[in-house]
Amino acid sequence: MSDVSLLQEHVAEAERIAARLAQLRALDYQPHPGQQRFHSSLARIRGIYTGNRFGKSWAAAKECDWWATGRHPYRETRPVPCRIRVVGDGFDYGIKEIILPIFKRLVNPADLLGGDWEHAYSKGDRTLTYANGSTIQFMSYKLTDMGSGAQKFAGVELDLLWFDEHGPQDAWAESMARVGMRGPVHAINTLTPILGKTWEHEEIWEKWEKGDHEVECFTGSIHDNPHLGEGAAASVVTSEPDPQMREVREHGTWINLGGQVYPMFVRQRHVVPYDAERIRTSTKSLVIDPHPSRAKGHHLLWCGVDSQQRMFCYRELILHKPIPAICDDIRAESMKEKALDEDIRRFWIDAHWGWEENETGTSIAQQYQEHGIPVQPASTDKIGGIQLVQTALEISPSTGRAMLEIMASCPITARQMEKYSWKPQTQAMREGDRWSTIDESDDLATCLRYFVQTDPRFLGQSTSGLQAAHRARERAIAERIQRGLY
Repeated sequence: MSDVSLLQEHVAEAERIAARLAQLRALDYQPHPGQQRFHSSLARIRGIYTGNRFGKSWAAAKECDWWATGRHPYRETRPVPCRIRVVGDGFDYGIKEIILPIFKRLVNPADLLGGDWEHAYSKGDRTLTYANGSTIQFMSYKLTDMGSGAQKFAGVELDLLWFDEHGPQDAWAESMARVGMRGPVHAINTLTPILGKTWEHEEIWEKWEKGDHEVECFTGSIHDNPHLGEGAAASVVTSEPDPQMREVREHGTWINLGGQVYPMFVRQRHVVPYDAERIRTSTKSLVIDPHPSRAKGHHLLWCGVDSQQRMFCYRELILHKPIPAICDDIRAESMKEKALDEDIRRFWIDAHWGWEENETGTSIAQQYQEHGIPVQPASTDKIGGIQLVQTALEISPSTGRAMLEIMASCPITARQMEKYSWKPQTQAMREGDRWSTIDESDDLATCLRYFVQTDPRFLGQSTSGLQAAHRARERAIAERIQRGLY
């Protein structure tokens, strides 16, 4: 036998040994009690919120593998083949360096298409295909990776979703909307809450706390992982100098790391009863915070200034519709309650989304204007606006009331004002903005800030005039269609 043939035989034997070791490792996964509780859960949405090195990513990866093979030892899953999506913190780091190596360790090569990872994993599609037809698609929630952002998360029907670490809510919402013939997607969310109480806390954790039977959350400490030596656990804990962050990394504790933006906001003082007469006699404005992602929707807040020059908001809407339909809803809302005499004087829109070109080539603001809502760009001075809102929330010693109030008909706005937080100083400084905020689920609170930054007493074009102008425009379009000019 030649030296080349002998070398080839040794290489082939080494590959066989490596494949066998991979099989043994895959079959040797033994979940510790915390992981086993997660695997046994029948909830449709499961959150694992723990300290570092608990093993949450390993548990989620093995759960995906069990769904893909149809051989789950703790519960029934959907019949194979299954469509599974894994979303991580960037391709270069979250997927390539963390998640893919875990899957390579946990999956049995015999279950994969072609019998090994190299045949089964497509680098171009970033998809792992099983011999039974199941697929696991790996995606990044970073916009720099996705190009068009959350829209990329739409499309296919899914059976199981794993969303790893803090990510944007619109990407989660787009993936969760993948309802198919086999029902709504099951979902896993894993993270150590280093950014504090972000949207995951409100959307998943708080629903579980309130008894939502579709949701179950699991907590755990770095010390709960029996496969991790005490020395390794201690090194993770002692390497974090900040006491609050140490609590997060050790136990996965949810905390408001950066503090509230509006600590002076108190429900008992700032949330007032709905008052139709106050609305009727006020000068009214509408503020819009739109988003290109249909999943996140357009946030609308109706506001007013009363005869005592106090500002308030009285109606909130989140609409997941095309802009022409939203404009129709705005006009319909202004006519719904005749007693309000709802003559809107000014219309404001988030200047960032409002004036940038979208994929249609027409700015969002221009689309609103073309359909009869004459929006103007709101102020972009974020910190200045926050300071104005903070001042307006202060209680006057003489009247016992603030200059800014929220009517009870706007519960989401009130909730966002309570939860709106600064980023941890260390993170904010790394990002180059010492006073940056955690901008998750803050859209209506942002609308309220835009309103405070405007002069809402300015008498601009009114809703009644807009309705007549819009009807005239629709008649003109209909006539042009009949004449074949469109």
